[in-house]
Amino acid sequence: MNNQEIKPLGTVKSICYFGILGTVFYLSYHYLRIYLLKNGFSDISSYLVSLGTPAFLLFCISIFYYKIIEKRELSIPEFSKRMNLPKFTWKDITWGLGLFVCGFLGYGLATFLTKYVISICHINIPTNIAILDIPDLQITKDVLNQAAGGQIVNKWYLVLLFAVVLFFNIFGEELLWRGIILPKQKIVFKKNAWILNGTLWALFHFFKWWDIINLLPTCLLIAYVSQKRSNNWSGIIAHSLMNISGFIVITLAVAGVY
Repeated sequence: MNNQEIKPLGTVKSICYFGILGTVFYLSYHYLRIYLLKNGFSDISSYLVSLGTPAFLLFCISIFYYKIIEKRELSIPEFSKRMNLPKFTWKDITWGLGLFVCGFLGYGLATFLTKYVISICHINIPTNIAILDIPDLQITKDVLNQAAGGQIVNKWYLVLLFAVVLFFNIFGEELLWRGIILPKQKIVFKKNAWILNGTLWALFHFFKWWDIINLLPTCLLIAYVSQKRSNNWSGIIAHSLMNISGFIVITLAVAGVY
């Protein structure tokens, strides 16, 4: 891969990419999810559909950009090269685990700042957010039953739906933001491209604006390591570990062992 094959992406266009797609997530979460709730969907299924639909869009945009815009060959070697996904090694796992730990700690520490900002600025968190998004909520069996619209046990379709959403959320974001966008930003911003990428990625989550400060350390860390190593596997691993806890809880609850 060389810079002549990839067109540069400056600040304004970067903001447009993250901003427009962030707006799609906002509309899906705050309008599509509510519509589904009013039409018989459970809280958790409407939540997953409202996040999974735009996440699938990110994945499709990544493939579309790769194949149609950049006119690249659909082959594993070419795709891996363009998306900065070289041969997977144990070193990627080590970096991924390290990123996860640092991101987890960063998120935890940032929550104190978030609570302070919310308190002094009198920011109100919407009352109609998804149950699983309620800050500091203790996830109990009763809470999960409420989210599932009844007994969650044996509702295996929720596990399948969660797995699909998890896949497209992780690979949709990592392929587009780090695979397609970051190399384009790197041409313009050189070694500092990760700062813009990570910051805009955090702001991209403005559909949950009360969580942006919490997400910022993790977003910056993943962007930094992805650029530093020219390798997105560690980011994919960290991103997966940070999102998989909810999937594990739902799976255990559906299996009746939570």
